[in-house]
Amino acid sequence: LGEVAITQTKSVTFTLQNNAKKPIRFQFPQECPAPFGNQLTMSPSVGHIHPGGRKVITITFSPTENVKADKVDVGCDIASIEYTGEMETWDDTMKVLGMADPDDLAAEGEEDNEEQREVEVLKLKEEPAHTIVEDSSRHLPLKLSATSDYMSFVCDVKNVAFAPTVMLHTRTYRFSVQNSSQLALPFHWKIAHPTDPRAPGCRAYSISPNTGTIPEGQSQEFVLKFSPQEVEDFTAVASCDIAHVKD
Repeated sequence: LGEVAITQTKSVTFTLQNNAKKPIRFQFPQECPAPFGNQLTMSPSVGHIHPGGRKVITITFSPTENVKADKVDVGCDIASIEYTGEMETWDDTMKVLGMADPDDLAAEGEEDNEEQREVEVLKLKEEPAHTIVEDSSRHLPLKLSATSDYMSFVCDVKNVAFAPTVMLHTRTYRFSVQNSSQLALPFHWKIAHPTDPRAPGCRAYSISPNTGTIPEGQSQEFVLKFSPQEVEDFTAVASCDIAHVKD
């Protein structure tokens, strides 16, 4: 799954295929093992696959806290099954139209009358009746690695005041930004006038590198250059776009 910032969501898909001669039933854990817990979901999480059939599974990772997972097994239990009735396609995402339960309507404060007892609603399709084939149960491992954290950084520089500079000459100022998070830190610098976006003086400033990524726990040195092309008092704000920074 790679790196996912807290408050972001990442989904990947894979396919389960049944190459056996009997239908199989698969089931992922209701709650994934630590450190994922309920931050990781599978859909569908339980279902049947007929011989020669396949089922696309979607893994969704929605971190709410720091996670550092290395090859954690979140696999499913599978078993061969025999239907006691008609063979049907089924998983826990399937829904069918059914009549609303009068008890559910009463719990929601609805009046019990003939019209409301006949309300149609979408319900989860019931699992087809089946039996597990003896000695067919087994675990199918699926190992996931992922890292989640807020973006965070350390930069001690707030203001830079260049000394008076001769026109067509250049002064430089060097500073560093440290990535203090567990994720790679992408950056993109913009230089603009604090009040007037059309002010020409911003062209006197440049910063290098302008875009890139700071690896986890490392620092990046930046070079801010002031190269005036005209006689003027210059003011600008250099801002760096970094998403998913904790308030």
